[in-house]
Amino acid sequence: MSTNPGGRMNARDAFHQWLTDRGISRMFGNPGSTELPMLVDWPKSVEYVLGLQESVVVAMADVYAQTTGMPALVNLHAAQGLGNAMGSLRTALHNHAPMVVTVGQEDTRHQILNPLLYGDMVSLGQPVVKWAYEVKEAADVVPALERAWHFAEAAPAGPVLLSIPMNLWDGPATKLPIRQSYTYTRTTVNPEFLSSVAEALSEATSPALVLGGGVARSDAFAEAVALAERLQCPVYGAPLAERMGFPNQHPLYEGMLQPVLPLILQTLGRYDVVVVIGAPVFLTYPYLPGPRGLPMQVYHIDDIDVNLSASLAQHTFQYPVKGAIAALANQVVEANHTRPNASAARRAQRKSAAIRSKQKLGAAFVLGTVSRMVAKDTVVIDEGISASPLVREYVNVFQSAQYFSASTGGLGWGIPAAIGAALARPGQKVVAIVGDGASLYGIQALWTLARLNLPVGVIVLNNQRYAILNGFGKMLYPSLESTIPGIELPGLNLVKIAEGFGVSASRIDTAAALESALESALNDGWRFDEGDAAGDAGAQSGQSAVKPFLLDVAVSSEDISLM
Repeated sequence: MSTNPGGRMNARDAFHQWLTDRGISRMFGNPGSTELPMLVDWPKSVEYVLGLQESVVVAMADVYAQTTGMPALVNLHAAQGLGNAMGSLRTALHNHAPMVVTVGQEDTRHQILNPLLYGDMVSLGQPVVKWAYEVKEAADVVPALERAWHFAEAAPAGPVLLSIPMNLWDGPATKLPIRQSYTYTRTTVNPEFLSSVAEALSEATSPALVLGGGVARSDAFAEAVALAERLQCPVYGAPLAERMGFPNQHPLYEGMLQPVLPLILQTLGRYDVVVVIGAPVFLTYPYLPGPRGLPMQVYHIDDIDVNLSASLAQHTFQYPVKGAIAALANQVVEANHTRPNASAARRAQRKSAAIRSKQKLGAAFVLGTVSRMVAKDTVVIDEGISASPLVREYVNVFQSAQYFSASTGGLGWGIPAAIGAALARPGQKVVAIVGDGASLYGIQALWTLARLNLPVGVIVLNNQRYAILNGFGKMLYPSLESTIPGIELPGLNLVKIAEGFGVSASRIDTAAALESALESALNDGWRFDEGDAAGDAGAQSGQSAVKPFLLDVAVSSEDISLM
């Protein structure tokens, strides 16, 4: 441990002690010269997960934090690095991923001269974080980190930012006792406040539930299933949700609502009472003209005030999601009928669509094959973009922490997010399904994936075009979509790019090749489960138990529809 003259602890020592006291075992980062004073004498107990670009680093931390439920620690380099990370920080904010982001600032002793790397980090970061602050004194470095930690995990969770001038790390500080973690009650509500919602559901002729990412974040799948089964009512996924709020293979699940208000109202208009939990009412894109009035009674329950303040619902309730669902399940009158199995019909439709698209290697066949061949507990990272509606249909989601997506429409999140998921749960198999364009925005993450040798498979749906832009062009400007520039993406060799970063990759252009390559990749890369005798033997012989892979699939877009 380094100390100041006279044996006093400096801010760096206090920070390293804080890492130990907080039980922090990883920091995600892309360091530069303004971070060197923080990194000197780095503790061996803390893994520094290096990313080659700042947006990639934040995306790794995003799903790592969502999966562990604890704030992730992130290190960015100066104003330029913060600028690179802005898109991923905005996604983390909307994904409600808790993280403490430190940004190295120029030495305070020459900031008046506007030195090379100086920037107003607080003003730059404020739009995409919950709280931003620049530390003024060395003694305040750890108190600021402690405050940021609690701020990040307080509901609604999200990223916070600390700008730390580089000269403060060598300044005097003292050890700070950590406070007990912020306690936010996610399970307890006064059930009387929800009696009107329970009464409306019980008396409804045709009730329905719309469940969003807040249900998954609250780990409330069991409570949601209990409520739906007690009511025997249909369940819809909230449009554009970053997490699935209900097991998508459950008999009562009807699929995700399409993210256009007229279509949402058309779908939900057949019910007299709709309860939306853990999601906005409603997140939509793009705009299509039509009435905004709700033809049914909508009750909106969430723990995020921004969602409630912008709600179209006639009745809004701010409550912890998990406790609210449990309370409703206990209060509603049990239905005296059994609803027909919605998932059986949807399963038959999916199988038929996959068969029809097999010859042209359509997205339905590809996703159906992936879903069939990977383990049922595989974590799915979805950045399929134009194919995301199909991803949500075909993948298997049985647990609340099994599916993750980005809720902002930005690109480059998927591959690094898969790394975060794998790090959060050692040994967990992860599949990232990404579009070819999206993959290029975060392609640097493949280097980190190769170095960490994680059980991650990347499936690139490569249609050699900006398919979602083409789709919106057809929808909004029919017959003129061919005049829009920037849609075609020819000449990309993702196999060579992946191999250049150290990840095994294959180009797939037939159905038979897909099945063969996927079987080979899964058997070769994921052949050992943690603790298996074969796995132990492989490790002892120097053979790696896991190996990440990338499949560049020449997919047809004919079966992809935005609506």
